[in-house]
Order: sequence, then structure tokens, then C-alpha cells
Amino acid sequence: MYPHKYEGFEISDEYRLIIAPLIEHIHEPWDADDRMDVEWFSTNPIMLFIENIKNTCPENWIAILSHLCFNLATRALPCYELYSEGKKPRRTLDLAYRILNHFPFQEKIEEFFTPEKPFANGAEIIDCRACDTFCASTASAEALKFIATQNIHSALFCISSAEMALDQSPLGLQEDFRRWLIEIAIPNALENIDISYSDLNKYRNYDPEAIPGEKFKGK
Repeated sequence: MYPHKYEGFEISDEYRLIIAPLIEHIHEPWDADDRMDVEWFSTNPIMLFIENIKNTCPENWIAILSHLCFNLATRALPCYELYSEGKKPRRTLDLAYRILNHFPFQEKIEEFFTPEKPFANGAEIIDCRACDTFCASTASAEALKFIATQNIHSALFCISSAEMALDQSPLGLQEDFRRWLIEIAIPNALENIDISYSDLNKYRNYDPEAIPGEKFKGK
């Protein structure tokens, strides 16, 4: 898909260095998962971007990536809820939010590390909808896993899965995820602040909150 509108915007030299791997491969796939070999991991644009954050912000790179992963998984969540009746990805992100903000919780975190397979009408989704829905579910699980364990591969898988979910979902045709990532999500994470609802949904032409409860209407 990759019809991205990114044409550049005014940024600092330091930020340009951090996002350089993403810009260099802006019109190419960024996918990564645990089936790929070590060499691919080391050259993946997302992993190079993560390493740039670690090197540029050695004291707070974990907080930066935690906020980024949470926001990216939240952005991708509608791709799951468009077709699937499951609630685990949303519950996973709710738990991740509480951990990020030091709120109490009683759940066993490890139970949310495994992404929920999408299902509808009591049956697992196995047709063409399975890719984008499961990628969105994976993004939520990996976001929580990174926030809880700081496993660098979880950050890689979260970012890649969120991007893949919106690339494969029909919702991706109504937004520009990569432009949002570069212009909104990454700068916000570098500031370690909660993203506003407006910024979370910038560069998309639909209301994500209208999807749950409406997705099965007329079926």
C-alpha cells in the first residue's frame, strides 16, 4: 500500500538523525516478527530507529519507547475492533496505561502478553481480515510486554505490528499512519507526555470510537 504523503516538515538536526532510518525507507515495508533472522533485525528500519533513540536519549529511552508503543498500539486498535468481537486488546491497553501511570492493578500481566486471535460470531477469523486484526492485537500485547519488561524486540514488534495493521486494514486508506508517526507520535513520545485525543487521531478521516458497536450493523 504505502501511498504516504510525507514530504518533510521543519525539524531539528537531532530529530532528523533519530528518524533517519524511517525516512530513508519511508516508501518500503518495515515489517518484523520473531520468524525473521538476526540479520534482518539488525538492518530493519524500525530497529535502527530504536537504536538511535537509545543512543541519543540514554537516560530516558525506555520511557520514550513505552509512550510510543502505547500510542501506536492505541492508534491501531480500530483495525481489530472493525471486525473482531474480542475485548482483550483494549483491556491490554487499559492495563498498559495503568502501569505507565503507576495506577494500581490486580491482573496477572503475563496473561496479556499473548495476543488474542480475532473472532466474530463465535468463530475465529481466518479469511483476509485475519492479518490486520491479528497485527493490531499483537501491537497491544507487545506494547504491554515492552512496558513491563523493556524487551527491545517487543518495541520492534509493537511498532511493526501497528504499522502493518493499518497498512493491511481498509481503515488505512482513510489515514496516513507514517506521516502521523513522524510528525506527531515520535515527537510526543520524546517529550514523555500523554498524547491528546486530537493528536492521537490526526491524519485520519474517520472516528475510531464509532467503530465498536457499529461494525456488525446490518449483518
